[in-house]
Amino acid sequence: MFELVLGGIEGQIILAEEKMKIKGPKDGKLQANFNGKAKSLFKNSDSLSLATTKSLVLLSIVGQEYCRGDFLGAIIEQAVTEPHQLVTFLIADELHWHNLKSEEYLTDDHKATLKKEARQLGAAYFEEHLHYFLKPLGLSVEKFKNNYPDLNTLEKISVLNQLAKDMSLGFEVVTWSQWVAHPQYQEREPGLNSLCQSEPELKASIAAEADIFAGRHQQEGDKEGLWKARSKGYLEEETPAIMWLAAALNYNFIVYPGQIRKPFEVAKAYFDKNREDPRCSFPEDLDLNLVANWLQVSFCRKAIEPPKLTTTDNNRQKDIATNKSLEEISNRLVISEVEATLKKFEELSLGENRYKFFSHGGTQERQESATISPQTLFNSAIEHMAYGITAAIIDKGGSIEFQRQLFEQSFASLLSIVQKQQAASSMVESKSKPINEIISPLAIDVVEIEAESRPTQASALKF
Repeated sequence: MFELVLGGIEGQIILAEEKMKIKGPKDGKLQANFNGKAKSLFKNSDSLSLATTKSLVLLSIVGQEYCRGDFLGAIIEQAVTEPHQLVTFLIADELHWHNLKSEEYLTDDHKATLKKEARQLGAAYFEEHLHYFLKPLGLSVEKFKNNYPDLNTLEKISVLNQLAKDMSLGFEVVTWSQWVAHPQYQEREPGLNSLCQSEPELKASIAAEADIFAGRHQQEGDKEGLWKARSKGYLEEETPAIMWLAAALNYNFIVYPGQIRKPFEVAKAYFDKNREDPRCSFPEDLDLNLVANWLQVSFCRKAIEPPKLTTTDNNRQKDIATNKSLEEISNRLVISEVEATLKKFEELSLGENRYKFFSHGGTQERQESATISPQTLFNSAIEHMAYGITAAIIDKGGSIEFQRQLFEQSFASLLSIVQKQQAASSMVESKSKPINEIISPLAIDVVEIEAESRPTQASALKF
């Protein structure tokens, strides 16, 4: 049994197997898998590795539900998680202009107008799904736009790609016009277009796809010839741009949530058999068996496992089970944070004019010339502990009233510890800022404090 799917690689109606069956619980987490025999070439080889592979992920902007929403999110997550050197997400935006044709023969101006409209649809697609592309970077859309305001779509893509490169994530996003602008393709484009229009088997495969496409639309009003022209033009532009350029750029896999198109198969077979054809020749050392291999995306749903209990979760359960008092809970919390802070600040060494510290949560050492007093260091450590305690209280959960009481009790405990340390320490200057003045401003409504407000040691040191 077959059904019509609006979309497909060329965003057109294609003949597909039954709507993709997705196994697993309906409320489970959507997961993508990339399936293809070509993976075994790298898995079962002593000289090849999946970690060195490049994948081209094709994304239709209109009509293909498996390139949208959570399906796209699952594809992106799987693509950047699997071993790879580079994953390129190709948004087929401008290519969609063929589907917007209102007549078979168009002027150059009309073509330019349709291409612009297609690019606008592509921009809307990217903006709609921006949060999925940002997820591997650990960024929300709001934070991204705050950090990089007033950018158009292409500028956002450029920044996104640079961030991914800086973080060594090995992925990028490109538009259709960027893809086909590659110098290697620009040099070969006329010959490749000629190949699609003249090589008998390739020409026949494109015509057959166009006939199927037109037949599916015969009840929709436009002439059969227009439907054929839309599909034929699309496939003639798409086939060489995907299959030849992906191979030329050493992309090992082409990833898409659907079966490989017949023109794609015919094109690759022709390239392999006719390596000397100047219209599509490749370097002699390029093994075509290792490039432009199709991986079909499938989906399943995995049951969402309850999160594993952290130390904080276990302690919270113990608190409830043993009915510990607020004082006991807060004392343990404060002592834990004090010990953690002291351990971090052991990295800091004082001298007459030098100090050294490590940023909170990081490993990069930084040295600067400065004069820092013991009291400044002491105050900075207290600020660090205060924010750490606040974050721990929020992480602990519970009612607002419970958090408020724990907040007050914990800072009372911290104040007591600090005052004893002040009295005993010869490092603290007699005219230094009272420690309660450091802590008191932090005694704000706990519900307005975010855990990420914790300052780094670097930012806490003020000169």
